[in-house]
Amino acid sequence: MKINFECDKCQNFNQFHIKDKCEIVCNNCEEKYGTIDLNWNYDNECIFCKNTHFYKRKNFNQLIGLFIIILGGGLAIGFYSKYGPLSYIFLGVFSLLDFILYKFTDFLGVCYSCSAEYYQVDGVDTLENFEHHNLEMYQN
Repeated sequence: MKINFECDKCQNFNQFHIKDKCEIVCNNCEEKYGTIDLNWNYDNECIFCKNTHFYKRKNFNQLIGLFIIILGGGLAIGFYSKYGPLSYIFLGVFSLLDFILYKFTDFLGVCYSCSAEYYQVDGVDTLENFEHHNLEMYQN
């Protein structure tokens, strides 16, 4: 299991690799958040904020996806004068590449309250997709 979290106290980005039962401590300010083990699942509360509401999202960098589509569109426009409408094949190929990368990327669980990201935890498929209304309930 892997957890990404930004410390509320010092805003330091922390990445924890959980192999056994261990105490979660900020790498910068040494704020203690609690103990977690490999049996943790989404029915438990978040180790950082003690909330129990999570959503799933793809572990896919949206900027990479955007870059792929923009590159395909740029090539389609750039080669239009030479190949005409046939140049739109570039856009189709790059869109297909983006779709394939997205399709084969795993899900991760995210806490609505503190945005902690939980990787490689069983049961992520049972989580609901992101709901903007739920996020608004947890924002201050």
